Amino acid sequence: MEWHFLYSILSAGGLVLVGVLIWYYAVDSNRAATATVTPARVQFAQVEVQGGFAPDKILVDAGRPVQIRFLRLEDRECSQEVVFRDFGIREPLPSFDRSSVVVIPFQPGEYEFTCGKGKLKGKLIARDPKEQAGTSGSR
Repeated sequence: MEWHFLYSILSAGGLVLVGVLIWYYAVDSNRAATATVTPARVQFAQVEVQGGFAPDKILVDAGRPVQIRFLRLEDRECSQEVVFRDFGIREPLPSFDRSSVVVIPFQPGEYEFTCGKGKLKGKLIARDPKEQAGTSGSR
């Protein structure tokens, strides 16, 4: 009787853990940060670099400049630089300091950014601003 009860508790705990992991990787990790717009009409986002990029998805409007400020909170070799292959940019990221990259995603789409070794990954997701304006008042 005691083993059956213990087995039930362990099984329930395992199911809860699996549920939390599914939520974290399937739901929470799909959230993207939307860039803010500065008074100079430049889109702005800040990304922390520590074992990965946070946030790792940034929503912006296509056709307008985007300034991304990277704050590197580590000194691991992998995160020494950020690479935007689609824009031909390879920018060093000094340890425990800030660096900025400015890109202009002229077309809607997804633009990947990575660390120099390609292990850490993020996406700049450029949306069509005309589509965004048309759907904002539909609710």
